[in-house]
Amino acid sequence: MGFITAIIITIPALFLVASNKQFLKARDFNQLKLSVQDKLPKKLKLIPSGDLLQALIEVKAVYEDTEVPEELKKIVTDEQDQLTTYNHDKGIAILNPNKSFSGYYLKTNKPFTMQPPTLYLNNNQALPKIVSTYLDANKISHFNISSDKQGYRVTFPTVESARKVLLVGDSIVYGYGIDDKHTIASYLQRSRSDIQFYNAGIPGLGTEDILNRLKYETDQQNFEAIVYILFQNDYSDGNPGGEYKNEISKILKVFNSENLRNKKKFLISHNFIPYFNPNFIWQFHFMADPYWNQIEELSQHLAIFDKDVKSMLKNSSNITYIDSKDAFSKFHPDNKNSNFSFTSFFQDGGHLSPLGAEAIATEVLNSL
Repeated sequence: MGFITAIIITIPALFLVASNKQFLKARDFNQLKLSVQDKLPKKLKLIPSGDLLQALIEVKAVYEDTEVPEELKKIVTDEQDQLTTYNHDKGIAILNPNKSFSGYYLKTNKPFTMQPPTLYLNNNQALPKIVSTYLDANKISHFNISSDKQGYRVTFPTVESARKVLLVGDSIVYGYGIDDKHTIASYLQRSRSDIQFYNAGIPGLGTEDILNRLKYETDQQNFEAIVYILFQNDYSDGNPGGEYKNEISKILKVFNSENLRNKKKFLISHNFIPYFNPNFIWQFHFMADPYWNQIEELSQHLAIFDKDVKSMLKNSSNITYIDSKDAFSKFHPDNKNSNFSFTSFFQDGGHLSPLGAEAIATEVLNSL
C-alpha cells in the first residue's frame, strides 16, 4: 500500500517539471499512468446500491463522469440527452423547453481529478428521504439548470427589451456546471437592464452546429450584437493547436455575411488550463495521450494563436476579439504569478467557474 501511495504522490511532480524531456517519453509515461490508474479507487466516494440505487432509478437520476461502475449502468445516461433536443423542422439543436434540473458535484475517492462525478435530477418532483440524505452527505456543490419556453437557458434577471444580444457557442456559453444566475449571459443581464441577453449555448456542439444556430436566430430576430465563444476543443481536433484557422474562417464567413456584417460582434477564445500556465499540467481525463508527450508543442501552438487570429480579423468589420486569458488578467491583475493563479476562473479543467464567467462578461461589457 505504501508503494502505491508513493507512486500517486510523485505524479504531480512529473507534470510540474514537464520541461525535463526524460519525463515525457510516451512509452514510459503511459506505462506509469496505467500502472497508477489500475490501483486507484473508484471515482465515486459512495457507489449507490440496494434501496438507494432503486430510489435513484425511480426519480430518473442521471450520473455523469462516474467512469460507469457496474452498479450504475442501469441509470447512467448522457446528461446532454436529457437537456437538449434537435429540432428537425428548424435544423438546429436547442435545449428542451421549460425544463428545470438540479446538478450536484459529488465527492470522489480519486485523487488528481478536476472533473468530479455529477448527478442530475429533475426539479419537478419530491425526493425520497434516502436520496436527500445521500446528497447531503456526498455533494460538493449544487447548481440549477433551467430552460425557457423557446429553448434558451434561463438568464437572470428576466428582462424584456427591444435591444437584444445573442450569445452562441457550446458548453462555455451554456455554463456547464454552474447555476443559471452565474452564466456569462446572467452576469451581462445584471449589468445592463436596457438590453435583453439570450443564452443559446448548447453543450457539445461543434462549429457547424453553432453557426447553424446563429444563422437561424439572426433570421428570426434583430440582434444588435453577437457574442461567440470558441472553446479550444472546437479547433483542436485531437491535436495540439489543431485546425483553428479552418474553424475561424468558417466563423468569419458568417460574421461577414450580409445579415451580420454591420452588427457588433465578439469573438472570444477560451482554452484549457495548460494554456494559461504551462507549469500547471494536470491529469485531464478527457485529453488524449498525444497531449502528454507533446506538451511543449501544445504550448508553442497556442502561444501563436492570438497572433494568427488577429491577422485573420484585419479584413473583418465590427469584430472585437477577446482572449479569456487577457480577460482574467484584467479582472484580477495582481493574481497571475503562481502555478494556481488562473484556477479560480475554472470549474474544472476547461469550463468556467462563476468567477470566470463574470470576468468574461466584464470584458464584453467594456466594449458593448
